[in-house]
Amino acid sequence: MDWDDLRLFKAVAEGGSLSTAAAALGVNHTTVFRRLNQLEKTLGVRLFDRQRSGYLLTASGEELAEAAGEVAGRIESVARRIQGRDVRLRGPLRVVTRDTLLQRLLTPHLAGFREAYPLVDLELIISNQPPGLNREAHVAVSPTNTPDEQLVGRRAASIAFAVYGAHDYLALNAELDDLTTHDWIEPSGALVQMPPYEWMRRTLGDARVVFRVNTYMGVLDACRAGMGLALLPCFLADDDPRLERVAAPNRTLDIGLWLLTHEELRHTARVRAFLDFMGQTIERVRPVLEGEHAADSPDAPFIMGDEVELLI
Repeated sequence: MDWDDLRLFKAVAEGGSLSTAAAALGVNHTTVFRRLNQLEKTLGVRLFDRQRSGYLLTASGEELAEAAGEVAGRIESVARRIQGRDVRLRGPLRVVTRDTLLQRLLTPHLAGFREAYPLVDLELIISNQPPGLNREAHVAVSPTNTPDEQLVGRRAASIAFAVYGAHDYLALNAELDDLTTHDWIEPSGALVQMPPYEWMRRTLGDARVVFRVNTYMGVLDACRAGMGLALLPCFLADDDPRLERVAAPNRTLDIGLWLLTHEELRHTARVRAFLDFMGQTIERVRPVLEGEHAADSPDAPFIMGDEVELLI
């Protein structure tokens, strides 16, 4: 059976009329009529009941429509894989990530990536919602302990959390034996699904929550302003001269930092290059991410190494 005939049949089945199918395929109405009749003659079955309301599938037509959908799906899948084998380091690359990671991790290094791959059209999408990767994005740099099982990637590092307070706040509230007696800044929105929020609810009980905000940049700013104590990612707070650690990082609250992409895009040259680049970048700043107060210079040159291993 000719795929063009199957595609024509599928258009009639989906549109319910010859004119709708003709418009979708960009052909003449009589061409659809003639080829559909020829297809039914070739198969020796009637595929449609012709009624005033339109073309309705017969039992045989419904069976063929199901097969046509499967064939179309396979063709689309092959097309995506072929696109994924593009060896040219050019074209669009859309990366979804969090605001904290963009400002404190990605931005200083994106210039280096652009210098290495000037034909890649880079676009950053900021989302503080639960991690995911829609069809518009190619790569996610995502903090999560539960990556989407439909994606492929690897955990590149861990993000450590510790309790911080502003120097001005701590000068007036020096007693730290009982943290429940302090004012607290609490994350809200999608951040309540993260382990740090669960720890605060479980450990602090009836502690005074004086401010809530749905981004960690907001939590950071409120803590800087002396509004209370906050549980913050170490890479955000450790280098801030206005803040002081109140306690060592609680490693049970670590959140994985994942590099993720779609299965059919994992071998696309520009996606592969970005995953490699960010994998090595994150490795250099791992001590900062994990709260160890030390990191290589962010200006250290990027050296292309082995491909990032995808484990999912």
